Amino acid sequence: MYSEPCLYADGKWLTARGGIVSIENPATQRPIGEIRLAAAEDVDAAVKAAREAFDTGPWPHIHPVERRAALLRLTEALTERRAAIADRLIADLGCPVSQTRSFQIDRPLQHWRYIADLALAPTETPLPPVPFTLQPGTAVAEPIGVVAAITAYNYPFMIATWKLGPALAAGCTAVWKPAEIDPLAAYEIMRAIEDADLPPGVVNLVVGGPDTGSQLVCHPGVDAVSFTGSVPVGTQVLTDAAPGVKRVVLELGGKSPAVVLDDADVDALVPKITMGYLLNSGQACGATTRLLVARSLLEEVTGKVVTASKAVPMGDPTDQRNILGPLVSARQRKRVEDLLATVEPQGGRFATGGGRPKALTSGYYIEPTVVIGLDNSATISREEVFGPVLSVIPFDSDDEAVQIANDSPFGLAAVIYGRKRSRTMTVARRIRAGTVCVGSGTFNPAAPIGGYKQSGIGREGGVWGLSEFLEVKHLSWA
Repeated sequence: MYSEPCLYADGKWLTARGGIVSIENPATQRPIGEIRLAAAEDVDAAVKAAREAFDTGPWPHIHPVERRAALLRLTEALTERRAAIADRLIADLGCPVSQTRSFQIDRPLQHWRYIADLALAPTETPLPPVPFTLQPGTAVAEPIGVVAAITAYNYPFMIATWKLGPALAAGCTAVWKPAEIDPLAAYEIMRAIEDADLPPGVVNLVVGGPDTGSQLVCHPGVDAVSFTGSVPVGTQVLTDAAPGVKRVVLELGGKSPAVVLDDADVDALVPKITMGYLLNSGQACGATTRLLVARSLLEEVTGKVVTASKAVPMGDPTDQRNILGPLVSARQRKRVEDLLATVEPQGGRFATGGGRPKALTSGYYIEPTVVIGLDNSATISREEVFGPVLSVIPFDSDDEAVQIANDSPFGLAAVIYGRKRSRTMTVARRIRAGTVCVGSGTFNPAAPIGGYKQSGIGREGGVWGLSEFLEVKHLSWA
């Protein structure tokens, strides 16, 4: 059984003063530990530590070379704890070991190495000469201050990396609130921060539910908020941050399309489409859960995706052979089941799946599910399910494909499949989404991450992610 002190502030592990909650393994539905949630005074202590570390500590003022060296130490400390982080993600998220070490661990580590170099980004930009003024000046980028980093449950290490890494590279300090449903990996990540010997108060940890998040966002000692989660909670974050006129970055999810044009190589794209909606049991903001298919290929593509989906091994996350694990909780499975219950009343059918797998009597599993017979107006086609569910929608022209793809409250990601590069690129440029890939997605830590419309505000990743944690000062002299 795991037992954690739950609060890290000013370089010290402390016991939080809120209520005790049980953490369970979603594959077995058995308790695996308990934690004590943060109380309001714990949030105050963490923000105070971050505030003092920013206002009077060395971190914002050290030379960028020193900051880079510290982030490289942190990268090595995280690498040394790679196995422990993976074990905890398997235990409380239920992510299969076959995916945990690659998507959940190795990619964040690669990102941290890139982030360390971001600490060397230029901080001053001389202003160009303008004919009607002779006064010289420069634009100076300075760290914004204390950052509240609030992360989602689905990719705990990666999402924390996208927030904490650029904030630290910019010279900010931070208070991190991971999701209370699967916080175990956060403790290993904080121990790596401790091992890296960052100055006290630079990174602080509080674990709690919505009240803790709201207290953190509203706190007068916080200068900026970076949040990943649902649209309803994201709008509440905006409301809470508004009185303080705080910088807010939101990544809120998506209903991303995979567009199959009529000249696509079907056999090549089927594995990509299948994993595009099943990776991490569909608990991914950028999951391509709407399959838009040229009508001439509809039967072939649907049949092959159904066959591939049925063949995906599902079960015990500790078994290397399994690709699909459980959903994170009973609550999340109930949400998925409620959305699946709308399919048949609205005229749809399940080409495969549609419920719990009969062979697995414990764990929060949902079968790989392919929905057919509905258009883009159906509930299952518009809501972010956050489960292993794919909606198949036909189209008759490239224009109609673009129209359907963009007819969504979200705009996070999209993938376009076709043989002719000029055609696929034309379609890709017309999609209103933050990330659009032709053929398949690639991991690039220098790329901006974020979305249009209800998918969010601002960007993470690359220099764009760094800029969210910087203020720009115009400095001039006579």
